[in-house]
Amino acid sequence: MMRCIGASAFRFAAAGLMALGLGCAGPGTLTAPSFAPPRNGVFNEALPVVESTHDDMLPSVVPASAYIAYASRAGGNLDIYLRPVGGGGAARLTTHSTDDSEPALSPDGKLIAWTSQERDVTGDIWVMDADGSAKRQLTKRDTSDSGPTWSPHGKALYFTSRPTASPFSRVET
Repeated sequence: MMRCIGASAFRFAAAGLMALGLGCAGPGTLTAPSFAPPRNGVFNEALPVVESTHDDMLPSVVPASAYIAYASRAGGNLDIYLRPVGGGGAARLTTHSTDDSEPALSPDGKLIAWTSQERDVTGDIWVMDADGSAKRQLTKRDTSDSGPTWSPHGKALYFTSRPTASPFSRVET
């Protein structure tokens, strides 16, 4: 059986240096390929950087880091993993009994923000050091907070929050 994750899992690194997405590579296998920088506006051959039979999704990479952060069901529920871009073993950074997803590496590659259902089934925004230490919850509201995205300077996070009058929110880090 072949399973694919849609285009919503596709992300670009800054300045178009790398494109990252999930695609099918064979029966029961999902891969997160990266593409060499485009030449004449066209991406070249895909290079697999994460190969797994689990649901691996929502990759995040920044040029300042040699790592890819992504969510995976390798441990049962969704957790955040970090893997070197050039290959090698993945480190499981979260081990909550509920889903952790939507990792976002900070522009300098030192922090990872993510959405967690650990203390609120609707979702809250958390942040940790890129090695998985110093985890802290940033939002504790009666809303569904998700989709963290770093500001270009890395000092603020933007995220969606429902229900509110405005679908976007910001917190200082």
